[in-house]
Amino acid sequence: MKPYLLLLFIVIALAGCKTTIDDSRYRNENYVWWVDAKTGEGHWVPIDGEGMPVGDGVFTRFYFNGNVFSKYRIANGKPVDTTVYYDIKGQPMAREYANNGDTLMYFLHNSPAKTHSQTGVLWGEGTISGHTYGHWRKYYESGKVHVVYNLKNDTGWVKNYYENGTCEDSDYQEGKHNSINIKHWSVDGKLLMAVYLTDHNRNGYWEQHSPLGQLIGKGYIVNRVKEGEIRAWFESGKLKMIQHAKNGVADGRQLIYYENGRLKLDVQLTNGVLNGERKMYSEDGKLTSDEMFENGQVIGKIKL
Repeated sequence: MKPYLLLLFIVIALAGCKTTIDDSRYRNENYVWWVDAKTGEGHWVPIDGEGMPVGDGVFTRFYFNGNVFSKYRIANGKPVDTTVYYDIKGQPMAREYANNGDTLMYFLHNSPAKTHSQTGVLWGEGTISGHTYGHWRKYYESGKVHVVYNLKNDTGWVKNYYENGTCEDSDYQEGKHNSINIKHWSVDGKLLMAVYLTDHNRNGYWEQHSPLGQLIGKGYIVNRVKEGEIRAWFESGKLKMIQHAKNGVADGRQLIYYENGRLKLDVQLTNGVLNGERKMYSEDGKLTSDEMFENGQVIGKIKL
């Protein structure tokens, strides 16, 4: 057989070979099996390549060992319905439900478990209780602790850590969608935010600190939202702002100051909306603007 005829035969043969989801060459963390919603045809696409699809369809990702990592559907450019996650052995492990932008993770079995990245790195381990995290640890790719859950019936403490081992946040959680940040630290361990609550963790006050330890903000919490007077200071200790809140939203008279002590802004808000007089001043104390608002719209200006 002539060489060019042999080459033509090979090309024709390769063109007739259609890859399937079982092709072991692509069942790894570098490819995704995409079934086009319009045509129903499946294609292998490199995850980091320019050909990564943005169209609608069903996506299947894989572990490094060829086992399925996850299956999900995209419609109108967004995940919809349910994403199914598998353990590193290829067994179904959890379902993630999408609803109006929110997601809910539901583990299939209440038992000790481990989760891994597609490359096989340990992501998390612990006990699943009530089909969610009980006593659980999540890890960085480096193996350092990232998050520690200590929950029962979705109630308890969640702590986040920087990769250097310093605690970043300490949150108290009640239910799947109700948590409050109790304390927050900088990467070098300085306390930046603290919330002090009583009455079943509903009422109290909060404080904010600069990295140098200076108090720069303080206010009250009622039913877990900011309420009443809020004060803020420059790091020099000079007053920066007096704000008022109602049900967690700015409401009433709001005052902002320059660091030299002069008034910068005096404004009235109703439920976060400009409603009343707004005065603005220059740093040397001169009135630069005086306007009246109603429901966020200017209804009058005073010539200066």
